[in-house]
Amino acid sequence: MEKKQKIFETQAKIIRDLASKESCIIVGRCADYVLADDPSAIHVYIYSSYADRLANCVGTLGMKKDEARRMIAEVDKARMAYHKYFANYAPGDPAHKHIIINSELLDVEGTAQALAAIVRVKAGEEVSL
Repeated sequence: MEKKQKIFETQAKIIRDLASKESCIIVGRCADYVLADDPSAIHVYIYSSYADRLANCVGTLGMKKDEARRMIAEVDKARMAYHKYFANYAPGDPAHKHIIINSELLDVEGTAQALAAIVRVKAGEEVSL
């Protein structure tokens, strides 16, 4: 077995173990693929425009524009390659997501609050809007 496959299988085992023990948030690592058959899982894809991502890197993270552009391109390419290799579909493929949300709509904090409300509703809790 090749090294990256072994690493993936180890990560997948950790993801399944964590998800079986307690409520948790798992970002990336093909968790939607690993937990595809878990009825308690909520598969979310959060995105924003390139312009918004660039502005966040430059403004919030203090990166130079050229550095930010390079980093965004490298991260996007690596994320796509990783997900396609192990799950055989793109990270934001709607066929494998319950929720897809543009974080520009509500900003980071608002997006987190909206997703927290969805989790509470799924758990059967009363949510006032």
